[in-house]
Amino acid sequence: SRIVFNKQNSGSTFKQWNKGIEMAQGEYIWIAESDDWAEPELLETLLHFMSANPSVGLAYTLSKFIDFDGEILWRENETGQFLIYSGKQYIHDKLLINNSIANMSAVVFRKELYKKINHALYDNMILCGDWYFYVLLCEHTDVLEYQKALNHYRIHLANVSSKAEKEGMSFLEGIEILDYICDHYHSVKSSDYSLKYARYWLTNRRQYSFTKETNKLIKKTFAKRHKRIILFYILLSLKRSVFNLNTFRKRLH
Repeated sequence: SRIVFNKQNSGSTFKQWNKGIEMAQGEYIWIAESDDWAEPELLETLLHFMSANPSVGLAYTLSKFIDFDGEILWRENETGQFLIYSGKQYIHDKLLINNSIANMSAVVFRKELYKKINHALYDNMILCGDWYFYVLLCEHTDVLEYQKALNHYRIHLANVSSKAEKEGMSFLEGIEILDYICDHYHSVKSSDYSLKYARYWLTNRRQYSFTKETNKLIKKTFAKRHKRIILFYILLSLKRSVFNLNTFRKRLH
């Protein structure tokens, strides 16, 4: 094992990933991020399954979301199942709208896959580099999802991810990933994602209290190629406004 200290901060989480991966000499890569932690059996379980299934180049478990004191905020739904997807299926079902892998610390992948992808596509991103990274890896491998939460993902309200979410980066950067998928998988149709994307947008706008400027910038980004998302977003917003108005009227009576 080796410890390498940075003389200068690269300013990019994903560039640091690349640096560490390139230095690693083993067959498998596990990136243990910041102050997240894993159950002792995470690596043993995933590596055992990957060794027995050579077609699986990326495997992960579910996560528990914890606060600063280690208390569980919420956890993903656990069934204990091992599910295998083709890479193409996983991209369509799990990575088209957002990033379904909660945290990189829950993931193990084969280093040989890393050598096959274009790192310049994601390494300057602020928030969505991991999402893009998974898409690129999945183009070359099957994926295993172990539906048991063996990873603990610590949430800090003031961290870079939280700030980036409030600035709409899930969409401003996420659109690049959606465009990439649409360009490389022609079977993906607008009807596969437009309504779901609009709902996700509306949910995030409320959850992170997007400013008018942020929301306007998101609309401008979608307008270049994905006007159908904007249409559904407007319709859903109007529907919610009507619902709120009717609820208000009932309370008056």
